[in-house]
Amino acid sequence: MTNPFLLASLILTTTCLFAAQPKELGNVKWLRNYDEAIQLSSKNDTPILILFQEVPGCQGCIDYGQTTLTHPLIVDAVEEAFVPLAIHNNKAGHDLKVLERFGEPAWNFQVMRFLNAEGDDLIPRKDQVWTPAATAIRMAEALRAAGKAVPDYLNALAWSDRMSETRTAVFSMSCFWDGEAKLGAIEGVVETEAGWLDGHEVVRLRYDPKTIQWPELVEQAQAHGCGRTVYAPDTATLAQTPKGASSKLFIAKNYRSARQSDQKRHLQFSKLKSLPLNPVQRTKINAALSQGDSRMIQKWLGPSQIKKL
Repeated sequence: MTNPFLLASLILTTTCLFAAQPKELGNVKWLRNYDEAIQLSSKNDTPILILFQEVPGCQGCIDYGQTTLTHPLIVDAVEEAFVPLAIHNNKAGHDLKVLERFGEPAWNFQVMRFLNAEGDDLIPRKDQVWTPAATAIRMAEALRAAGKAVPDYLNALAWSDRMSETRTAVFSMSCFWDGEAKLGAIEGVVETEAGWLDGHEVVRLRYDPKTIQWPELVEQAQAHGCGRTVYAPDTATLAQTPKGASSKLFIAKNYRSARQSDQKRHLQFSKLKSLPLNPVQRTKINAALSQGDSRMIQKWLGPSQIKKL
């Protein structure tokens, strides 16, 4: 016979555990003591991510906690690459002392700062950084400033807020399934799409011109058999096309996307397709699947995503 008092106690305990984390703090496992965070940072040679947050807070603070701070890749990166510390900006005692040490205003919207083991800012303070992608950009900047590697899955999230920095190009080939796989593997290519242009199968892609220049991109595409004709985004880029390559100016109105069943073909037949992946992850993982490269696949997945496999 079930003991009703034991059952009630278990339910109460479970409820308390789930209710212990304020909504404003999301799903991250935060430390709450500054000195402890400094010690762990020094011991593990890991930068500190300090969140100044209003707890309990307004609806905006709750929304931030339940969006950005519950985003799986943000939670993964905060816990994997940083010492996470939460300071309530509307409390007395220890919280107030830390608030005053950093000159943070009380009862303010959330602000993230990134510190070394001495408690110094790794990058300049910035507020109104509230979206997952914008937060990922700041986290990546802080890790680079600390001399740490930036997880690829964090870079993938950051790119979703930096697409305006990319350039568009189109490459024709015999099969766009193969084209997406090969072009998506090129460093600097952040997104691909199978499509049709001038009656040919093509891949339309976005690339980071800071990572790979147009001439090198064309040469790599041709080396992979994906450059029968290359379509440059503008006349200045077209003029930089390596000699011998068949090249044209890309006219967007002449392009159409391929049907959904032709997109990221290798990913479609993988159990990974059920994971919530952003466009950059989909591009890179599709390419890695075509090569059977499990190590590369895991590089682009966050720890919580890997656990779901």
